[in-house]
Amino acid sequence: MSGSDPDVVIVGGGHNAGVAAAGLARQGRRVIVCEARSRFGGAVAGERIFPGGPATLSRFSYLVSLLPDRSSNRSPRSRTIRSGSSDTR
Repeated sequence: MSGSDPDVVIVGGGHNAGVAAAGLARQGRRVIVCEARSRFGGAVAGERIFPGGPATLSRFSYLVSLLPDRSSNRSPRSRTIRSGSSDTR
């Protein structure tokens, strides 16, 4: 390996990749981020989805539409959230 080789290669240019790359670079690491799309941002980057239309929508906006409706006066229903951990404590 030459002296110009990166210490870290991050595949995918989403929000978390940017945060990770910035943190690693602040620690003095040489970082390369590889992104297939023409711009950085992943699911949070807006795109024009209607030809000729002025609106840009996030690819993430669909997931936001799945969140429970909190605009009413009702309390949000309680849900159990589990991580991928097998720890049962």
